[in-house]
Amino acid sequence: MTQQEPRPPTAPPSAQLSGQLSGQLSALLALLLGSSLLCAGAPGLGLLSEKMHSDPKARAALARDVGPLLAPAVQALATFNARVRLPLSRRLLPPQQLFRVRQSWHLYGAGEDKVMRLEIHADDQLLYRSEDPRHAWRADQLGHRRVRPMVKTMMKKSKAFNWRGFAPFVVDRVRQDHPGVRQVGILALHRGWTDPLDRIHHGRVARAPDWRPIFVGADGVEHPEQAEAETPDADEAEP
Repeated sequence: MTQQEPRPPTAPPSAQLSGQLSGQLSALLALLLGSSLLCAGAPGLGLLSEKMHSDPKARAALARDVGPLLAPAVQALATFNARVRLPLSRRLLPPQQLFRVRQSWHLYGAGEDKVMRLEIHADDQLLYRSEDPRHAWRADQLGHRRVRPMVKTMMKKSKAFNWRGFAPFVVDRVRQDHPGVRQVGILALHRGWTDPLDRIHHGRVARAPDWRPIFVGADGVEHPEQAEAETPDADEAEP
C-alpha cells in the first residue's frame, strides 16, 4: 500500500468567506474611488457648459459646431455632466479643498478659437491696440494684471458688466490726454484663424457733449437703445 501524502490544512469556512468578502469590498472601494476621482476631474467634461443641457440656444449652437452626426453624442455627455458628474463633483469639493488637490481643467484649455483685440480711438486716431507697441496709449494701465482679466471678459461678451465702469474710465482718460477730442471709440475686434482681417464684434462709442457710452454691435452698428448689464455674470472677472 502506498502512503497518502497529508493534505494541507484548509481554512475554516468562515475565514474563506471573510477573504472573499474582503477582496470584493476592496474591488468595490477601488471602483468607487476611481469613479469619484473621474467625476471630480473628468478631462473634457469640465469644459462643458451646463447650458448645453438645458438651453435650446446652446443646444442649437452645439449642433452647428460639431455637426448633426456628433451632436447627439456630445449632448448625451452634456446631460451626464449636468445630472450626474457635477452634483457628485460638488459633494467632493470639501475634501479636495481640505487636501489642496482641487484643480480646474480650464487651466489646460486648447486656447481661443479666435484672436480678440481691444482698440481705443480718439476721433480718427488709433490710440491703443492690444499687443501693438506702435499704439500703446496707457498700456501700463490697460495691461495691468488686475485689468487684463476684465478686458478679456469684455472682449468676449458684448454686455459684460465691466463695460459699465470701463467705458467711462477710458472716455475720461482720453479726454484728459486729448482735450479737443469729440468722439471716443472702444472696440472689440475678433478674427478667426482663417479670417484675413479683424472685424468689429462689439464695443462702445461716446461723443460730445454728453459723452454717454453707446452700445456698438457687429461691424460697428450703433444701438443707442441697448442698456448696460445691471449685475455681473458668475464667470466675470471683478476689479
